[in-house]
Formats: sequence, structure tokens, C-alpha cells
Amino acid sequence: MIARFSFPLFAMIAVLFVGGITYFSDRQIVASYHRTLASDLDINLGEIETLISSEYRAFKEDIRFLYSTPPVSGLTRAANNNGIDPLDGTTTALWKGRLNNIFTSFMENNEAYFQLRIIGAAGNEMLRVDRLNGKVVSRAANDLQHKGDRYYFTETSSLHGEQLFVSVIDLNRDFGEIVFPYQPTLRLAKPIYDEANQLFGIIIANIDVSYFLAALEHLVADEYKVMLSDVDGYFIKHPDTNYQFSRDLAAKHTLQNTYQRNELPGTSLVHYRNKDELHWGKSATFVVAAHKRGGKLTVTILLPDSFYSAALNSRRADTFVALFGVLILALLALYMLSRNNQRLSRLLSAAEEAKAAVDVAEDAIITVDKHWRINTVNYAFERLFNTHSNAVKGKLVAEYLAHYGDQELISRISNAKNNFDFSGYDWQPVTPDETIIWLHTKVAKIDTNDSNAAYAIAVRNVTTEKQAQLDIESVNKSLEQTITERTQELEKARDKALEVSHLKSNFISTISHEMRTPLNGIVGATSLLKKEPLSNKQLKLLQMAENSVESLRRLINDVLDLSKIEAGKLELEYRQFSPEALLESITSTMSVVANGKNLGFYIDTVDLNFLSINSDPHRLTQVINNLLSNAIKFTECGHIVVKAWSEINASTSYLHVEIADTGIGIAESKVTKLFKAFTQADNTISAKFGGTGLGLSISKEIVTILGGEISVRSQPGKGSAFTLSIPTEEWQEKSDTGTARLANLNVGVMIATPPLFNVISRFINSNWGSMTELNTPLTDANLAQLSVLIIDSEHADYSAFGAFWHELPDNGVTIKLVVLSKRTIPVSDLPVDAINIIEPVYRSVLLSALLDERKADTPTRSDETERRAPHIAEDGESPLNSARLNCRVLVVDDNEINTQVARYILEPFGINVFIAKNGQEAIEMLKRASVAFKAVLMDCNMPVMDGYEATRAIREGAAGDINKTIPIIAMTANAMQGESEKCFAAGMSDFITKPVEAALLERKLAYHIGTSLNETEKMPGVADRTTPNTSTSAALLWQKENALSRLGGRENLMTKLIQLFVKSSEQKMQALNKALTEKNREDLRFAAHAFKGNSGDVGAVALHKTLNELEKLSGSGDFDELSTLCQQIENELQQTLVLFQAYLAEHE
Repeated sequence: MIARFSFPLFAMIAVLFVGGITYFSDRQIVASYHRTLASDLDINLGEIETLISSEYRAFKEDIRFLYSTPPVSGLTRAANNNGIDPLDGTTTALWKGRLNNIFTSFMENNEAYFQLRIIGAAGNEMLRVDRLNGKVVSRAANDLQHKGDRYYFTETSSLHGEQLFVSVIDLNRDFGEIVFPYQPTLRLAKPIYDEANQLFGIIIANIDVSYFLAALEHLVADEYKVMLSDVDGYFIKHPDTNYQFSRDLAAKHTLQNTYQRNELPGTSLVHYRNKDELHWGKSATFVVAAHKRGGKLTVTILLPDSFYSAALNSRRADTFVALFGVLILALLALYMLSRNNQRLSRLLSAAEEAKAAVDVAEDAIITVDKHWRINTVNYAFERLFNTHSNAVKGKLVAEYLAHYGDQELISRISNAKNNFDFSGYDWQPVTPDETIIWLHTKVAKIDTNDSNAAYAIAVRNVTTEKQAQLDIESVNKSLEQTITERTQELEKARDKALEVSHLKSNFISTISHEMRTPLNGIVGATSLLKKEPLSNKQLKLLQMAENSVESLRRLINDVLDLSKIEAGKLELEYRQFSPEALLESITSTMSVVANGKNLGFYIDTVDLNFLSINSDPHRLTQVINNLLSNAIKFTECGHIVVKAWSEINASTSYLHVEIADTGIGIAESKVTKLFKAFTQADNTISAKFGGTGLGLSISKEIVTILGGEISVRSQPGKGSAFTLSIPTEEWQEKSDTGTARLANLNVGVMIATPPLFNVISRFINSNWGSMTELNTPLTDANLAQLSVLIIDSEHADYSAFGAFWHELPDNGVTIKLVVLSKRTIPVSDLPVDAINIIEPVYRSVLLSALLDERKADTPTRSDETERRAPHIAEDGESPLNSARLNCRVLVVDDNEINTQVARYILEPFGINVFIAKNGQEAIEMLKRASVAFKAVLMDCNMPVMDGYEATRAIREGAAGDINKTIPIIAMTANAMQGESEKCFAAGMSDFITKPVEAALLERKLAYHIGTSLNETEKMPGVADRTTPNTSTSAALLWQKENALSRLGGRENLMTKLIQLFVKSSEQKMQALNKALTEKNREDLRFAAHAFKGNSGDVGAVALHKTLNELEKLSGSGDFDELSTLCQQIENELQQTLVLFQAYLAEHE
């Protein structure tokens, strides 16, 4: 019977039954809702009719009241008696005044009325009172109008005495135009007849019915929409403003032609369809006055179909939910019955399947009752234990298994009776033939009350698995022993590698220090030897020695950097600096090497818009120098182009530098080898060009540490281009004020070299200049429109141009001429009044020349004073040569070679050199000295007491209070990054790395001895950094002989240059001070650069040096320090001008 039960059939019957009930219930719900909706609409229509009728009734009473006032009848009597009322002698004017007061008072108390009038029989207004801007105003005679042609006058004039005229509701008009804002107006009028029953005129009231139109909305629910239309079907009120007041604004829209009406059978409801919109509603037409036009109004109330459907569905939901609940309960009951039937069926099937599965199982299965007596066993049990099921049924399972000799198994089964916990157990039974077998036994509890079985016991033969497990354990044990031995060997190897790495680092550090010491001796010896008279052969050998020492020093530095990179100890020194100034400084040196190979060398910084960035200028210089060195090394002919540009973003900006050459190039397959240490692209490169293959590897690592990238493009035989990109999160952008500096200049260009032409043309265009490319032969007309002419000395027609320029008349073409060349052109070989700019052409230099920052008739610009030697003292007289100092300097070093080098460098300047072998000895010598030392040159690594400890002790007063502030200059062979900070932290005044350059030592010592001397012994020419120098020797101010030598000994030209300098110096100084006051770093650098060039031309070396320092610091220096430098420049300028005035006086 259970098996024959069909749930789908019974479920279908239940669904059909509930569906039928639902259908008939829905029809009843719809009919009920229609009755309710019709009743609600009838109630609302009645309320609206009551409101409108009441208002119209009040309006009619008001007009009759006004008609009945005495002035109305008095006016008719006075009109028939020459303007005087025969009853009481009142004049027409007086009656009008009284009526005017009545109208005014009435309108003030009835805000709906906005106009009351008396119109005479001829159609002319006799009296009019208006409501204007909230005030009641009586109109003057000249404001009254003729209204005889208006419909309300003509219709009212035809009425009998007791009849009223009621207009349709339309929009008020004034002078024929609709008044805005719209004013829905109802007009009521009554004719006025005299005693002879002759028409005297009409009294008419204009009423603003906005208030009761708005009130209609409040009489119905929010979901209802109210429409009001007149006798012609025109809309007076409509929920859509496009249809409202359709008589005046949209005459084509009426109730009849806008809505399609369909009455719903069996109910009073009507379907209203307008386009795609469907509404349910009812209409009612009612009479508000006897007048045929304005007396009828139709009110229509609409309910949108969406609200109708929602309300109907809400009613349906209650019934349908109940019916659905009944259906669900019925289906649930049927489902539970069906499921129970299926469960019983499945149980019967599962029991049969379980029995079959147990019988064919490989495991021996035993079921026991709650007393642990055997209930059933399968065929596998009979085979495993060589018995029959009937022989074991009813026996205690523990007693039966006890015959096989495993007491632990018996104990576990016994304990499982009280506290069931038997997940599995492996045991060995005793067999008659003593065969070793392993059995795995586990017990499972049977949770059922319908079965005699309480537990199931499974026994499996696991002899094969157990033996395999034992074999695996044996192998694992052997492997563990092997791994332990290998681990110990690896630990020993690691410790040995760490020890080797530590020894390597110590070796590199030690060998670097020890190699710099003999290098210091060689460098010092060669520097001193250069000052001796030598033959050409000796000079050549000396130069070879210097070149070899420099190569060895670079190699030592590379190895040190590589070691620090590998150890992760390469330190960076971030600070603000000008990338453009850095590139100019680097390329000014490298261009000399390129010129030596007759290579073109060009730099393009047009798109470099950084005033300063925050990065490591030292490491950036190292990378760019390496790339430039490689470019020059591997380029035999052609040119090198350095291009720099900025990429400025919101949070992180980038400095991009590209170095392109026309050298040997690199095959694409070998590019990946470039950045590996001690590796070059080709084995033949080392043999032909030399090198270790370290430079690019170190450069890539440095760029990576700076957070940037380096890439390369190359073609064999055509050259290579290396591009590095360095990110920065702190930068200062150049202002836009200087981008149009050449806006008024027309620049002619005669440049045959494409890279140079590209640099110059980009420069001119970026500064808004106009460029004209010229070709020979030139004529005066070619030059007539030009402001500046730039010509390359390597142009094929340069010689012909020189002749052409020479033949120009003095008063002919007045343009500025700029000659570009790789090397300085002697003044005698330059065209007249030409400016010579040495390549590479820097933006600031060219801008200075083109903008009269240096006068057009400046004859030359020496690369020696402009860029090649940033420290003027190196090219001219040594800073220590200005006087015999006769002072004492203590050299502290444990290496005799170093002390001898220092002695040979310093003694020629009148310095008495004393030697101490360690820091302790130095302190004792300083303390016992009868004559104070002026400076200490301190080595850092010495026995007994090193330089750091000695310096700290001296600063703390261990050598006496007099020596607490003595200048201490570190001379160390340790070139590791951060060494200078370590020295300064110890209290040292300055820092020099070995091998010591003589010129650098002279400059450092000159500065520090100058700051330590008292006023009577202070060196002339050495400026105090804390206060402006007020007294500088003539030799340090002006190197007249050197400047005259550069001008070919032409005194007249020197005189002309000095005159120009004196004339322009005040303007230059004003430009510096202005830029400093405005804190405009770019203008300050530009002004300093231009002024520096002028100073170098006339040999004003002190001024040139200070201006050079100001230019370098302008990008990131503190403004207090910049202000001090400007004050020093002003003092040096005044002293220099005194010398120049004296010179000019002698050569007048």
C-alpha cells in the first residue's frame, strides 16, 4: 500500500483545488474593490462640489452687496440731473469718491478680489480699484480704459436688472497680454439701470481663484489627481502643468480630446487613457450659476493605474497568502507521508545491500549484542579464522579471541564495554603453523534501537601493509641519519663561507687603506715633482705615472663599491641639489676628454624643469661619469649627446638622463651581459679598450638602490644610448616666468653639425625665440632682420663668413655674433665683437650671451675661467702663496711617507711642520707647545690612540683650552661612504681622502688657517665664512697678468673690457640682490652665472670664486648663507672696482 502512494498525483490534485478557490476569490475581491473605489470617489466629488458651490455663492452675494450700496444708485440719479443728485444734492464726484472708498475697504478685507470696476453704458471705465503688489490702489482718470468690446461687458449689458454675469475661469490679461505669474480669474458682473430703466453701466469684480483651486488637492488623498474643466471642456486645473489653463495656453487640449473614456461594465468607474497612461476615475458636472457660459463646471478625479493595481494587489495578498498557506500545509503533509514511505523502502533495500556487501567484504565482520555476544559473522570471518558461523554465534567475543593469544586486544575490548574508545589496534595472532600475520581490529558502535546488534567488529589482514610500514620506518631512520650528517656539513660550509666573506670584507677594507698610503706617497711625490724644472721626457714620464695612479685609484674605488654593494652596506647621502648644475659640472670635465679625441660633445637640458631635487649627487655623479667615460672610450669618431629631462607627477617625479654615442655599439644578444660584474660584452673589448667590467655593474646597482632604472639601446656599428631614470619625492620646479626670455629675438643659425643644430634650435624654440637657418653666401639683407647670429666654427663656410663679417661697415648691421667652438679661439682669430662660447653649450651660458647679460662687444669667453676650473686658485696662484705664513702645523700620522709628503707640500709656504706618530703623542705636543699650532692634519687609523679619539679629547680640553677650537683636518685612507660624517661627528673641521692632492690640501689649509689667525696675522685673501671679507690683497682680487695673457697682451682690449665691467657691475649686483630678496633661486643662479662669466673675463678671481660658490648653493642653500655670500660679493666688488679705477686712470 505504501509503495502505491504517489506524491506527484496527490500534489497536483491539491494545487488544482486551491487554484479554483483562488480564481473565484479574486473575482469577488475585484468587484468589492471597485465598489469601494466608486464610493470613495463619489464622496470626494461631493466634497469638491460643496466647496466650489459655496465659494461661488459667496462671490454672488458679494457682488449684490456692492451693487446695493448707496453710491451706485446715487450715481444714476446724478447722471440724469446734470451731475447733482436731486435727493440730497450730492455731486457725481462725491458719489464716486464714496464708492471708491467702499471698493477699497472691501478689497482690503477680501484678498481674493484684485479688481473692482464701474463701466459706463458707453463701455468706458468710470471707476477702478486694483490690487497691485499687495496694496489696494485707486486708479486715476488717465489710467481708465475702454472695455466696450470685451465679452463680459457686452454679455452683462444684455442682462436684466436682477441677473448676474458669471464668466468662465481664465487667465487675467492686462492691455491684451496674459499677466505673469498666471492669475486664474473669475469675473462676476451685474447691470446697473437708472430709475427710467435705462442702462447706466455695469459693476464688475475680478476674483483670483488660485486659493480654492489649490484647496481642491487637500480634499482628496495623495494618490488621487483632481482635474477641473469648464463648460467647453478646457482645463482649469490639471496635475500636468502643460494642460493647465488650456483655454489660454493650450487651446487644443480639452477633456474630450485629451482622454479616451471607457466605462467599466457593472460599475460607475471609468477608464481614462491619455497616450500610454491609464487612470481610473469618475467625473461630475454641476451648476454653480444660472449663466450659461460660466455656470457649469466639471470635476474629474483620477487614480493612476499603478496605485489602483497596488491597492488591488494588497487586497488580493491577504486572501492569497491564506490560500497559499493551506496549499503549503497540504503539500508538506503529502511530502512527509511520501518521504516516510520512501525511507522505509530505502531501509529495506539498504539492509539487503548491506548484507550482500558484508558477505563479499575482504574484512572479517562480527556483530555483537549489548552483552558482547557474537550475533552474526560474514564469510570473510569464516575464512580468516577457519570456522563456521554457527560455531561462534552466542559466544562472548573476548573469550573467543582469547584463544589467539593477544591479551592487549582482550583488555581493550573489555574496557570498551564501560567506556567505548576503540579506534583501531594492530596485533599478531598465534597460528598453528606459527606463520607471522598482522591483523587490524576496530570496533564501531551501532546506534539503533531496532536491531539486536550493538557493536560491529572489523578484522583486516594487514600483513603486507605492516611489513611495508616497517620497511619504510627503517629507511626513514637511515635517511634521518644521512640528513643529520649532511646538515652538519652544510652548517660547517656556511660558517666557513661567512668566515671567508668576513675575511674578504676585512681584506678589502685593509688593502684599501694600505694601498692608499703608498698611493698618497706617489701622488704627493708627483705633485711636488711637477713644481721642479723638468725636461719634456721627464714631464711625459711624470704624466704616465699620474695616469697610472689615477687608474689604480679608480679601480680601488670600484672594488670598494662592489664590496659594499654585495654586503648591502652602500650608504647614500640624500640632499637637495640642482641637477642642471650637476650635469654642467660633470660634462665640463668630460668634454675635455672628448675634445682630446676630437669628438663632438653636446648637452641638451631644455626639458629639464627641476630647480632642485632630493637625491644623492655623489652617487649620481659616479654613475654619469662612468657612462660618459664608456661613451668616450668606445667612440672613435662622431659625437656624444647628453640629454636630460624631467617627468613631474603629483607625488613622485623622475630625472631622466640619456647618454648617446656613435661608438662601436653592442649586439642585442650581448646587452644582458653588460651589467654583470667583471663581464664585458665581448672578450676582444678588454684587449682593445681595457677595463675591468665593473663600472656598469656598479652603476646599475647604484641606480637600483636610488630606486631608479637604467636601460640601453644599441646597434653594432651605430652606437649606444644609455638612459637612467631616478625618482624623487622632493623637488622644486622652475617657475614659468623665464620660458619666454627670447620672445623678442630673431636668431640666425649657421650650424652644420646635426646634433649641435638640434640642441640650439630646441633651446631657441623653448624660449619662444624665432630661428632662421642661414646658408652662404650671406648678404646684408640676410642679417637685417636678425638680433643674434650663432655660427659653428666647424661650419664649412666659417672662413668665408669671417671675410664677409670683416667687410661689413661699422654702422651697417648691428647684431650680436656668437661663435661656437670645441676649444678657445684666440681673440686675434675671432671676428670683430664676437662672443666665443666653448662646447658643450650650456643653457645658462647661451642665455647669458643672448640676453645682454654679458655685453655684445665682449670679445671672448675663456673656458678656463668659465667652466674648466671651478676653483680659481688652481689655475692661478696657490692660496698659500700670498704670504710667508711663519706658522706651525702638526701632522699626526704613523706612516713616514705620508708625513714627508705633507712636509714637502707645506714647507715652501713658510709653514713649520711638526710630526706626531699617534693621537696621544699629538695631545702631548699640543699641550707642551710654547708657540701655538695653527692647524692639525690628523690621520684616523693609528696605534695607541686613533684620530677620532684624539680629536674628541682635544675638543674636550685634553690638549689645553687654547687648542679646543684648533682646526683639525682629517687625512684618511678610508674612502667608505659615511667616513666624512664620522670625522665631523668626532669634532674634526674638515675632511681629505688619501691620496692627498696638493692643491686640495693647500685650499683646505688656507681656509682653516685663515679663520684661526688673529687680525694681525690673518692671511690676505682668505675670507671668513661667518663675516664678509673686508680686506683682500690685490693679488687675490685681480690676476691681471693672467687675464692680459688670455687677451694676447692687448692692453687696449683689456681697458675696454674693464670699462664694460665697471659700467655693468652695478646692474649685475642689483640683479643678485633682487633675486635674493624675492627668494627666487633660479634667477639667483642665472644672475650669479652671468656675473661670474664677466668676472672671469677680466681676471677678477676672488669675485669669480665667490660667485661660483653662490651659483652652486643657489639651488638648495640656506638663504642666510646665500645672503652672507652676496654681502661678501659686494665687498669684493667694491675692492676690485678700486683696482680697476686705478688701472683705468693709468691708461687714459
